[in-house]
Amino acid sequence: MTLHLSDADVAVRARQLFEARCLSLSQRTDRTFIVLMVLQWVGGLAAALLLSPRAWAGLESAVHFHVWAAVGMGLLFGGLPVVLALTRSGLASTRHVIAVGQALMSGLLIHLMGGRIETHFHIFGSLALLAIYRDWRVLITFSGVVAADHFLRGAFWPESIFGAHAKESWRWMEHAAWVVFEDVFLIVSCVQGQRDLRASAVREAQLELSQHAVEERVVRPLVGSADALRDSMRTLSESTKQQREDLARQARALNETQVTAEQIRQTSLVASEQAARVLRSTEEAGDVGAAVEDAIGRSVEGLAEIRAQVGDISERIQGLAAYTEKIGGITRTVQDLADQSNVLAINAAIEAARVGDVGRGFAVVAREIRHLSSQSVAATQQVRTVLEDTRSRIQGVV
Repeated sequence: MTLHLSDADVAVRARQLFEARCLSLSQRTDRTFIVLMVLQWVGGLAAALLLSPRAWAGLESAVHFHVWAAVGMGLLFGGLPVVLALTRSGLASTRHVIAVGQALMSGLLIHLMGGRIETHFHIFGSLALLAIYRDWRVLITFSGVVAADHFLRGAFWPESIFGAHAKESWRWMEHAAWVVFEDVFLIVSCVQGQRDLRASAVREAQLELSQHAVEERVVRPLVGSADALRDSMRTLSESTKQQREDLARQARALNETQVTAEQIRQTSLVASEQAARVLRSTEEAGDVGAAVEDAIGRSVEGLAEIRAQVGDISERIQGLAAYTEKIGGITRTVQDLADQSNVLAINAAIEAARVGDVGRGFAVVAREIRHLSSQSVAATQQVRTVLEDTRSRIQGVV
């Protein structure tokens, strides 16, 4: 696969990356100089207090000018760069103010040390630190301030800069030449560093745009495919989970079916046994039914015979009832005769009483006849009662 990158896009992105790296480098170097300015101010004050704390005028003394210079000028030269480094970090103006402040701080330290030549190495060290910015213009600013400081103090206050009382008009040029000598190499280094940064930014821009192109052409489709695959896997997982749940439900249903089948089998066995018992009972019932049928047949025959006998008995009872009626008629006749005998006896008694002693025997006979008549009536009444009872029972039977 061939990637075609636009030169304009590469240039724009490379410039953005280059500026971002330069800004990051400048901000990091600004923070370094914040620390350095504070240390230089403390170091200058310590040197002033150690080397020349007081100035003597005969027997009288006072705080030396170097101490006041270390406090006031140190705060001025180092304070403004620190404030800008904190509030406007990364800007070109901040770098140049730091360069000026560092040059003035070098001059102050040289003055506090009495212009000793060893202190001038602070200038060369400061140049090396300023070269970290990889901005050669900062080196020019620093070098210009140092050259002007050497020129002016060499002309008007040589002891402060060179430690000599006599004016040395051309000595500042020697120091400036060595500063320029270092500047040449540092500027070349800064320019090369800038080129390296630009080349690195171009390579990074090309790599970034290539990655973006690859992402657009390959990665995004792959990501889309991966997303689709992930969705498919999620769907498959959900389907698998659903199938697993369905299988679990089917397994439970199958288990329940097996349990139900076992229960049905047990029930079938019980039903079979019950059916066998019912069959045996049916067979026994069939035998019993046959016996019952025979018994019923015999009972029917017996009932027929009983019916015939009952009919015969009924006829006999009816005949007996007829005889009973006849006996009742005879009884009534006997009662009538008894009543007539009684009446006759009464009449005979009356006549005997009328006759007197002659009829006394007749009266006795009449009395006996009445007595017999009374017994006949009583017996007739008992016979009638028995006949009535017999008649009612015969009617109940018939």
